[in-house]
Amino acid sequence: MRIPLSRVSYSYTTISKHKKNERNAKKALKKEQELNELKSRFVSMASHEFKTPLTVIHTSAILISKQNEIAKEPKIEKYMTKIKKNVKLIVIKMLLFWDKTR
Repeated sequence: MRIPLSRVSYSYTTISKHKKNERNAKKALKKEQELNELKSRFVSMASHEFKTPLTVIHTSAILISKQNEIAKEPKIEKYMTKIKKNVKLIVIKMLLFWDKTR
């Protein structure tokens, strides 16, 4: 039984296209994985870079509030409460952002 040459050529072309598509899909998958890894490292680094100063600010506000307990300055307590509240809000927003990027 003889297979016509046009049919062999068609099969070869089809297989070649499939192989090329497969290579392109593998390249795209690899690029996507690299991008996800880069994004994950960036978010982790940014989180750390923000979290450390925010912790210092929050701790300082707590210490100032404790020192203010003696003098009972209402303005100082008001501002310290605002600082602590907003630091917590930023940390919550960072955690929500972190969860969305995973």
